[in-house]
Amino acid sequence: MYPDKIKNEAFQLFCLGWSLRKIAREKDVSFNTVRDWKNKENWSDKKEKIDLETESKITQKQSDWKSETIQELIDIKKNLINRYMIAKTGSVDQLTKALDQVIGKIVLLKGEPTDRTENEHRITFEDV
Repeated sequence: MYPDKIKNEAFQLFCLGWSLRKIAREKDVSFNTVRDWKNKENWSDKKEKIDLETESKITQKQSDWKSETIQELIDIKKNLINRYMIAKTGSVDQLTKALDQVIGKIVLLKGEPTDRTENEHRITFEDV
């Protein structure tokens, strides 16, 4: 009988992709013992469940980050336009370049094609 700590460490190595033979050597237990643990404790199913939960959490965090970043960039874009309209400082070219950078990042985060031209952004700004 082996301590739970050894079994848990062996399972962690299995989750990292180690072979059962390599785990057995690392933990100084027989291959048959490791294979029995794997089968009796359903390591494959447990690993798949952990992988799915991890993937789901990562996907949600990525989605949240993208949404927050897009909103921040939209706010920056609005702020740039408002400041220009109020202060009338700087050239339209400077503002257009700044807006191009912000809009490019928004488009990239949304996953849209990024082949928009500077003139398309300039028209958008000048229409405001």
